[in-house]
Formats: sequence, C-alpha cells, structure tokens
Amino acid sequence: MVCMATLDEIAYNHHWHGAGPITRETLKEHYPEILNDLYDGAVVEQVLNVIEMWNDTLIDLRKILRGD
Repeated sequence: MVCMATLDEIAYNHHWHGAGPITRETLKEHYPEILNDLYDGAVVEQVLNVIEMWNDTLIDLRKILRGD
C-alpha cells in the first residue's frame, strides 16, 4: 500500500507549492520508497482512490451548502 502521507507530500511540494513537475529523478532523490509501487500500478490506483474520495467529499459539501 502506498503511504498517503507520501503522496500528499509529493503533490503538495511539486504541484501545489510550485517546486516543479514530478520526475523519476525527483522520486529517486526524495521518495525512493515509492518507486516499486509506481511501476506495479499501486501509486496510480491510490491516486485514483484519493480523487474519488475528494469528489465524494465535494458532493457532500455542495449538498450541505444547498441545504439538502
């Protein structure tokens, strides 16, 4: 299983905070533990799960705002 904290850190540091794109070299230098999971598809699956979670959260929050 891919560590959610690691995925959060990668996304925050390299996309949200503007440190540039995520590259193979970025992962080798800063997050070597994720490389095996990346190649077996676990990272992509976990990111898709997180996207689904945030989409569901957004739906719930919009319902609350509408008063549903």
